[in-house]
Amino acid sequence: AEAIARVEKGCVARGVITDLNASFPSLAETARVYDWCHDKLSDDQKKKWREWMVKEFEAMKKEYLEGYHNYGIKAAWSFALAGYALRGDEPAAETMLQEAYEKRWRGLILPACKAGMAGGAWAEGEGYGSTTCDSLLELAEAARCADGKDLVSEAPEFFSGRLAFEMFLEQPGVKDGGRRLWINGDMNRLRNWDDPLLQRLELQEMLKGTDL
Repeated sequence: AEAIARVEKGCVARGVITDLNASFPSLAETARVYDWCHDKLSDDQKKKWREWMVKEFEAMKKEYLEGYHNYGIKAAWSFALAGYALRGDEPAAETMLQEAYEKRWRGLILPACKAGMAGGAWAEGEGYGSTTCDSLLELAEAARCADGKDLVSEAPEFFSGRLAFEMFLEQPGVKDGGRRLWINGDMNRLRNWDDPLLQRLELQEMLKGTDL
């Protein structure tokens, strides 16, 4: 009930959200709650949420067509989650998934993973790596669970490299409740243990059985 209320108030009731720090996370979270709490939503809520997700997608699908940029990755992530949540309920779902995987993953993000992010370091600096990599990992996991797609094997340079990179990322010491980094990037404004911990657990599961 709390999750539904938060989406109603924080996402759907706001209309189309174009603020980049809120737009993609709002779409992703609405999709997640629509999927996981589907049986608890009324028919009117489902219709309203579907219409909102489609409008949000249409408003943002031309933004940040970049493979290296954190917003570009969050766009693909949110479009994929919305597409999977709406599959079977909304014709636009397949368009969302095509935008996420064919246009953005294969056309933009995959080449970046093989080039500038091979080895696991984040092209924008680790400040963004710590707060964006989890979206890329969840994009891959959603593809595996819902479609049987193996994004990890398409870009082993990045996924394997990222786990190795994470192993050696930290210097001893804690500051401001988070981790001290030797590659700072934009990290002065945000330090958080939870994002890197989540990423390590996801990567360990993805790469289970490998030498690394």
